[in-house]
Amino acid sequence: LLCENVMINGQLYKSGDIVVVSVIDCDNISVGLVQSILVKAEKVYFVVQKYNAVRNFMRYFESNQLSDPMSVFIESSKIADYKPLIKRGTSNRFFFLHHHVSYQYE
Repeated sequence: LLCENVMINGQLYKSGDIVVVSVIDCDNISVGLVQSILVKAEKVYFVVQKYNAVRNFMRYFESNQLSDPMSVFIESSKIADYKPLIKRGTSNRFFFLHHHVSYQYE
């Protein structure tokens, strides 16, 4: 089933949202720009374009490069943060505020 939006654990995800794929450190994260949402066998998958994002001097994150030119599938339970983020800008360069980055230094 192909969806434009879906509610998971009280959070509404929709096409155009940003999901946090992984946290590299407190200033660098990998994010996915949601292109569409698939539901199969009671599991939700996001079809995303993956980007690397860096925190800028104003504390916003900014996409700085497309990390994979191909769209990828990410299961909703595998994302690093349950909150979808709002994209400001274009698909080539966008900004977003991340409420919290969970990272532990070793």
